[in-house]
Amino acid sequence: MHGLGPYAVTHKRHYAQQCEYSICQKRTNGRYAYSSHETAVFADNGFGKGSVTKYTLPVSDREKVLKQLHRMNVTAFSLFGSEESLMETLAYQEIETNSLMSGPEEG
Repeated sequence: MHGLGPYAVTHKRHYAQQCEYSICQKRTNGRYAYSSHETAVFADNGFGKGSVTKYTLPVSDREKVLKQLHRMNVTAFSLFGSEESLMETLAYQEIETNSLMSGPEEG
């Protein structure tokens, strides 16, 4: 696995997100080829341990994590700055936040 740093020439939203890039290569028969991160880094082969950490959160933590990210202004709009991401952020605020505050409907 090779890190490319945050200075790769790319779309402006990647700068706003402070992105870090990496690529994985595998040597086979004396030649290098690109490899997936899943195969090269996260597989149980011992290679790359400690270089990258993958977190898989249970769906039961979704609400708590999204609320915390929203409080820190980590939203679709703050990351992407497009009209579509603005609508996604507003939809989250209206649908998720309001439905969470009102609780389940009584019927």
